[in-house]
Amino acid sequence: LLVVASVSASAIFLVLTRTFNTSDGLGASTWQTVGAATCTSPVVIFGWSRDGSELASAGWVGWAFALGVLVATAVGSVAFNWGISRVPGVRASQLLNLTPVVGLVAAIVFLRENPTIVQYVGGALVLLAVAVLVRFVSEDDDGEERSGLPGEELGSLGEEEGKVVDVA
Repeated sequence: LLVVASVSASAIFLVLTRTFNTSDGLGASTWQTVGAATCTSPVVIFGWSRDGSELASAGWVGWAFALGVLVATAVGSVAFNWGISRVPGVRASQLLNLTPVVGLVAAIVFLRENPTIVQYVGGALVLLAVAVLVRFVSEDDDGEERSGLPGEELGSLGEEEGKVVDVA
């Protein structure tokens, strides 16, 4: 149930980001950061009030990692929002499906995890699905999707005097 809620929230977030984003990505990133800080601050404050914070004992390595995560998050957020302003929401949501594949690769590289064959097959299926979507579905100038399947004309269809005609 939590996974379904997470995927639903992600999809809504993606559409809203696409709708209200400016072309530079900074505005949306700023509002997302403010929103995240506002939502998570009460939880952090509550946790620190009960168990205390270990920030003082983190040392320079811990702070270096924290700074690295902060920079990577900021760069990733601005890049995502910049990119989403340049592609339709449907295409962006298709590409968002690559998240599990990137997570799988990151787990292998950084955590030295050994995924199961089912996880490899799942990653391959995601890559195949995204490749098919990118290859066979294109966007027209109005942002409406058109099928690029073999044997079909690329273009939108319009009606003229009761007949369907190709307007591309």
